[in-house]
Amino acid sequence: MRSWNDQHAPRFLVLLSLLSLGLASEYDHKYEEGDRIGVWAARAGPLSKPFEAYNMYDLPYCRPEGITMNFAKKEAFLGDALQGCNMEDTGVKLRFNVPVSGQKLCTSYPSAREKERFMEAAYDRWVFTLYVDDMPVRGIVGPPVEQNAVEVKDLSRVKIYTRFSFTMEYNKNRVVGVSLEMKAPTAVDGPSLDLTYDVKWEKSEKDFVSRYENVMESELFTSRAHWIAVINSMAIVVVMVAIAARIVRNLLDADIQKYSTVLMDDDLDVELADIAAAESGWKQIREDVFRAPPCPSVLCSLIGFGNHLILLVLSFVVATLVGNLYVTPGHLAKAFCLCSISTSFYAGYYATGTLYRMTGNVSTRSHIMSSVLSIGGMPILGAVFFLPTNLLSSIAGSNLTIAWSTIFKLMRVWTFYCLPPGLLGSRVAKNLHEHAKPHPCREVPRPIRVRFLTSPVFIASVSAVMPFSCIVMEIFFILKSFWALKMYYIFDTLLIIFLLLMAVTASSSIVGSYVLLSAEDYRWQWSSWGSGAFTGFYCLVYSMFFYVYNTNISGVVPTVFYFTFSLFFSSLLAVLCGALAYLASSIFVKKLYANFKSE
Repeated sequence: MRSWNDQHAPRFLVLLSLLSLGLASEYDHKYEEGDRIGVWAARAGPLSKPFEAYNMYDLPYCRPEGITMNFAKKEAFLGDALQGCNMEDTGVKLRFNVPVSGQKLCTSYPSAREKERFMEAAYDRWVFTLYVDDMPVRGIVGPPVEQNAVEVKDLSRVKIYTRFSFTMEYNKNRVVGVSLEMKAPTAVDGPSLDLTYDVKWEKSEKDFVSRYENVMESELFTSRAHWIAVINSMAIVVVMVAIAARIVRNLLDADIQKYSTVLMDDDLDVELADIAAAESGWKQIREDVFRAPPCPSVLCSLIGFGNHLILLVLSFVVATLVGNLYVTPGHLAKAFCLCSISTSFYAGYYATGTLYRMTGNVSTRSHIMSSVLSIGGMPILGAVFFLPTNLLSSIAGSNLTIAWSTIFKLMRVWTFYCLPPGLLGSRVAKNLHEHAKPHPCREVPRPIRVRFLTSPVFIASVSAVMPFSCIVMEIFFILKSFWALKMYYIFDTLLIIFLLLMAVTASSSIVGSYVLLSAEDYRWQWSSWGSGAFTGFYCLVYSMFFYVYNTNISGVVPTVFYFTFSLFFSSLLAVLCGALAYLASSIFVKKLYANFKSE
């Protein structure tokens, strides 16, 4: 008698092999001839208003046979899910390397109201997005419609495209290119509309990793203006760093030499005025410069959160460059989550360590608050900005609505994967710096003479001008790509710009802190953070300018979404640049007073 293994093992292995082949086609994008490739409908909306998005089947297109009532749903990538992208099966039977001509998809019998809906969509130049092998392609509903035809509701002059013509490019066993051409304009005043599709296959030498070139803003990112902007940013960095280094060095050398000359002079006739002059400026506040600032736990939380963002951006951009992660859209969101998890330890560690070094005696409440805020800064900002917007989008029936299941998934990721490493880092910092003693300060704070030109707010606002001018053109390209629903992929240039931003922010912060200290104002902690944070404020102002002159966004939901995204992005940039500025100024101030001894 044959055993179970002898009888069923071969069948089990065959089944396992078939299952592995199916998974390989889904995740590795590798196909054999005749394998099914899904065509998914993502969204639709007016061409001039990319973020006025709806479901494609909000238009009265017919539904393919077999999925009339319940469309097959595809689980969207995390990045698409965060944009409210819900994909549904179109019913197109596209098979690898199998050409198709004039294949009927379905037939619809539109009512009078549905015909008017098609007329409105054609007049507003509606486009829809389909995903084929995870690559987006866009098609337009119909040819342009004259305004008078809409006013009189002349349906005989309104046409929609009824044939989807796909051109597929393949290299060996992979799809490397997809394009869609809409054909067969048909008047909507007829009794029925037949949707058909063609599929043409062309062999290509294009690499798999470069297959997204046709959906990217290649002309925008490779334009001469873009590279001129990068060169301009580099020039700003070189000039700013050189000027900052020269000014600070010359002034410091002059101050220290003058102070040393007065104190080392053996002449007893040295006037007290000379000594007072030598000790004026930043030397006069040596016993107050390391005084703890107001709300130290809040400042340390912002600094820890900012350092988390710095490491997150650097690790994410480098990982994207090394691994070509934009080849598969889902990999970008996964890489971002992994980078966020792996850098959360440092957020809790730096926030708590800075708080203990700054104040010495830290209450349990301040310790917990600084830890949680530094680790949870991004989810807190996301909840504050996007939950009300998502509720409004859900009420309005927009396709921009993020599924609540996706929100709960992100909350679980943060709670179980980001929070524990951050709390561990905070605990490690507490054990290492619990007994740290802050720098000794005077019992009574020195009075500060308030002047407008040397006030912390004015110095911070002026210091942020140069960092913003360094990145303003790259912000333009990012916004242009994002609001045109194009993929931003030039991460090498983004890395260069980010490194330049770090250098300019550090230089501007050091110069601003030196000016503030020279005015005998020791409130450099918040001032240095503000000199970086104002960069985010200028970015928010620029986004308003961009909204007026570079977008055609209208409607309540798209407008709210635009400004919500702008506030979120500007807040993150403010926190990131603020942490950069504080870190640079902190190192500078410590070096400045390290060897200075009061007599």
